[in-house]
Formats: sequence, C-alpha cells, structure tokens
Amino acid sequence: MFDYIIYIIAAGSALILGLLLKQPLLPEEPKRQSWTISAVFPTAVLALGFTAMISKLGYFTSSNLDYITALAIGVITAIFSRFMLEKMLPRPKITEDVPEEPVEPARPEKPVEPAKSEGEELENPEKENLKDLSDEKVQEESHG
Repeated sequence: MFDYIIYIIAAGSALILGLLLKQPLLPEEPKRQSWTISAVFPTAVLALGFTAMISKLGYFTSSNLDYITALAIGVITAIFSRFMLEKMLPRPKITEDVPEEPVEPARPEKPVEPAKSEGEELENPEKENLKDLSDEKVQEESHG
C-alpha cells in the first residue's frame, strides 16, 4: 500500500505543477501523431517511471522522507518536461512526402487472358482440369 501512495504523490504533483506551468492536459488531436507535451503524457508518465526507478534502487525506506522524495520527483519531472524536454528531444521535421494518413498500397490488377476458342488447346493442365470439373457440375445440375 505504501508504494501506491508514493506513485500517486509523484504523478499527482507532476500533473498539478504541469497544469500550473500552462501545459495542456492532453495532447492535440490526433493523439497518435501529436508531438505536444502535455501534463498527462509525458509529464506524469515520466514521474511514475522515475519513481519506479528510485523505488527499485532501494532508496525508499517507508519513512516520511519518501513522501517528500516522491513530491520532489513530481516537481522536477514537471519542470523538466516543460522547459528542457523539447530541447533535448526536438520535434521531428515533417516533410511533404510523408502523408498525414496512411495510404493503402495499390494492388496490381490481375491480367485478363484472352478467351480461347473451342478448337484451341489450353496451355495450363490445371485450367483443363477445372474446365472438366465445371463441365461435370453443369451436367449434374441439368440431370438433377
């Protein structure tokens, strides 16, 4: 239970300070292609990650100092994501040849073979077998 409280303090303080620093709550639409830094992502997510690293390294000892450490992690993460994150990881350059929406590749059309006359032999034996099967099916349907 103690661990959950520390994570809530870190994420909550990062979220609140991120909003106070005028970060938007959520990124702009469409969220998948947005590079907007918001209070929820990556600010609060980074706070949770740094808290998990500190916890796994064994720095939390179930004392009141741990709550202050979690609060400090949230504050540092909010300041980091507001003022330094975009300088360290700049937005990608959008080029004109990259479409905004994924485009399905064009499917090649199947070449149409010219119709064979009755006297002409078929080149592919599989086609001949298929022709025989279709002729048998037609005969069965006409008798039935």
